[in-house]
Amino acid sequence: MNKNDYTNALNQIRREGGFDIHSNLACLLVIIELTLLSLSIYLLSVVEIFSWQFWLLEIYIGIAMFRCFVLVHECGHGTLFKTRTSNTLVGTLFGAIALVPYVCWRDVHRQHHKWVGVIDKDPTSVAALDAQSYSPLMRSIVRLMWVLRIPLAAAIGIFSAFWLYPKRLISKKKFDKSAFIAASISMAVTLLPWIGLWQLLGSTMFFTYVLPALLVFYFWFEMINLCHHAGLYPFISHRHPKSVPTYQQEAFCRTATLPRWLAVISCYHFNLHTEHHLFPTVPWNFLPRISEILDEYRLSDYNKQPMPSLVSEIRKLDPFDDIIDKAPSRPVQTVGIK
Repeated sequence: MNKNDYTNALNQIRREGGFDIHSNLACLLVIIELTLLSLSIYLLSVVEIFSWQFWLLEIYIGIAMFRCFVLVHECGHGTLFKTRTSNTLVGTLFGAIALVPYVCWRDVHRQHHKWVGVIDKDPTSVAALDAQSYSPLMRSIVRLMWVLRIPLAAAIGIFSAFWLYPKRLISKKKFDKSAFIAASISMAVTLLPWIGLWQLLGSTMFFTYVLPALLVFYFWFEMINLCHHAGLYPFISHRHPKSVPTYQQEAFCRTATLPRWLAVISCYHFNLHTEHHLFPTVPWNFLPRISEILDEYRLSDYNKQPMPSLVSEIRKLDPFDDIIDKAPSRPVQTVGIK
């Protein structure tokens, strides 16, 4: 998107109130999510294990966990509530539900928006870069998971990007002690409820009730996030040391469309990802309008198509031959001979 068109779209969004943050709506969403989640957990405790009601509740809880993750995303951008304190508290709460440490996610996600498209600088795409060195056996395992739709990539991505964030802070030349402490506390706060639940239920019951919902969560997480950026890593920092300006990021994102009502229920419009990258401080509820505005500009790099067909296209690709190995690779380290 050229800078002039971007400015015009920005001004139109501002005139239409697209940057307005509605804290009352946020409070309503928090109440609804916590109420429905609590009710589902209660019902799960009274229905027969492995009955159809059990599986229906597990599916709902998994999708609810993803919605909680999207609200974490909104808090990290400061677009759910007007105050930083409210966003931090709710982000931490919903991060614990989604098993994603809020502070780690927030700090990593800021770098993602700055460095999208630059594979070694974007912390959310580094896992794809590391996968280039997988052994033949590991590649076979990943390919099998890919074909079977087992969300291994989502689990690895979340762990490497967010849970290993404090480790990456330690390895930096300039150690940020305050960031490390905040990230470590966030991880502890996220883990403690799950550890407590494990101790309360015991290992067998814990995994019986928790694992299916987690698999649903990771499955939906992977499905949506594959649409966003899979294979769109054209740069590496030693060849492209500058980040991509916000107004040009449509070339490194995709939008997967869903019926509006389904997008709200399943992911709070998180599927409209190009719109979000171009205007990252616009709340989730205005993203459908931005999608309409972008259609008017007929952008050549605006990749927008229905989610079922987009997911089908991506899943037909080989994860290594067509995605990972086509991305730029790290330079080969050579040792001089004296």
